[in-house]
Amino acid sequence: SSASASASLGVDGGMRSRSTSFRVPAPAPLPLLESTKSKSSAAAAAGVKTQSQARVGAASAVPSHLLAGVGGQVTRARRARSTATVAATIREGTYIVNESLFVAQLSARLMRFFVCRFVWLRKLARLVLYFFCLLPAFARCFLWYAFDGGIRRSVPYRTDPRRRNDCDVYVPDETRWPGPRPVCVYVTGGAWIIGYKAWGLLLCRWLRERGWLVVSLDYRNFPQASVTGMVDDVNAGVDRAVHELAERFGGDPEKLCLIGQSAGAHLVLTAALACAERNDATWLSGVKLLVGVSGVYDVEAIAPKMIEMGLPRSLLYRLMAIKDVEPLPDGDGDIDGDAETNHEASEDPDVRARLRARSPTFVARGVLKSPEAVARLPPVVLYHGETDRSSPPKQSTDLHAVLSSGGVASSHVLLQGKGHTEPVLTDLMRGDKALSSSVSSLPAFDVESGDLELSSDAPWTFDLLTRMESAVGGVAESPSESLPLAPRLAPDWMVRLAVVVSPF
Repeated sequence: SSASASASLGVDGGMRSRSTSFRVPAPAPLPLLESTKSKSSAAAAAGVKTQSQARVGAASAVPSHLLAGVGGQVTRARRARSTATVAATIREGTYIVNESLFVAQLSARLMRFFVCRFVWLRKLARLVLYFFCLLPAFARCFLWYAFDGGIRRSVPYRTDPRRRNDCDVYVPDETRWPGPRPVCVYVTGGAWIIGYKAWGLLLCRWLRERGWLVVSLDYRNFPQASVTGMVDDVNAGVDRAVHELAERFGGDPEKLCLIGQSAGAHLVLTAALACAERNDATWLSGVKLLVGVSGVYDVEAIAPKMIEMGLPRSLLYRLMAIKDVEPLPDGDGDIDGDAETNHEASEDPDVRARLRARSPTFVARGVLKSPEAVARLPPVVLYHGETDRSSPPKQSTDLHAVLSSGGVASSHVLLQGKGHTEPVLTDLMRGDKALSSSVSSLPAFDVESGDLELSSDAPWTFDLLTRMESAVGGVAESPSESLPLAPRLAPDWMVRLAVVVSPF
């Protein structure tokens, strides 16, 4: 179709009008646009199809034997991963079975020293109550130990195939605590019989969150070894921690603190005195502070009490490596006897001499006669609970007196109202928030001064941390202001009830 337009021009003088016509092109109709779009889509689809065909053609151009080789490599890689997973599972299962059988074998050997007496039934009942009072906290501790990515479990510290010669390494967060970090080696207690590296989980995690690389040693217990073998394990473990593990996990071997609890404190002090005496400074030279918590330091003095509390005398003699001394017959045919008979047994001169040889308090008297040995020993701080029934506070006060008189920088800290396991277990379960209000009231300490008493509500762990940081020259921020507080793991009433029923 077309459109017409006319223009009229008027001219004076009677000229007639004339018209001019022209055509304007009309816009393209809508069906024509749809047709164009369809053609473009078809062309694009054809292009995609052509590209796909090109790729398929290129792939088909690859020789079939090469394609088969690549597929075979992928299959072999998958099979290797599956085999490795199965092998790891079998290895872990075998390890658990072997360790379980080994523990059962040791338990069977150990039980021949015990008989079913009222004292053990009473202790067992109290232990069960103690466990259930702290069950929420123990459950959380188990989850921490099993799934905490910052714990490197069962790292061996000896190349020979001795069982229990391994350790757990608690590695601080590298983003918060860039290395090298100070190192703390922790030796757990357990009456030389039931010790295990995981018993120190709470204190080790607490120190790790404050920038310390912590190595928790495991060692052979009785009847797998006597105290001489345990001291040998501690020597090997600390030496490995200083010369290899510290560097491997970002620690500074020149900033080392050594902590022992209960029987672990006995082993730590015995090992340190032996190194100082024989001038074996392979690891002692790097120790800046030696800490004992609720330790046993005078075996001769505590032996009658240990027997009275139910420890068989025959077990005690074998435990202390007094192999050629026959146990004296107990009263009335009992394996334990009464207190009077036990006291008479401890009066045997040969037995007393051998028990003294296993006591750091008496060993120190001979070692500290040498000025060179005194110079090799680091400062020592001894923490002890005022109400400790398993190891009386006199154990620490006597050792502190011997060390101080011999020229060693020694401190003794009495924890008022605390028992044997409270400092490393139930106190930490209460959380830092319950004790943080007392941090500012902690008395200033001086390693040279000696004695100090902390009230029952004072956070002894912050006193410990302050001493450790001072010994190594500082770590980080103020512990009372910037560092994270440990959470409460159980209600306070349950923790207090556990303290009452504790068998320790």
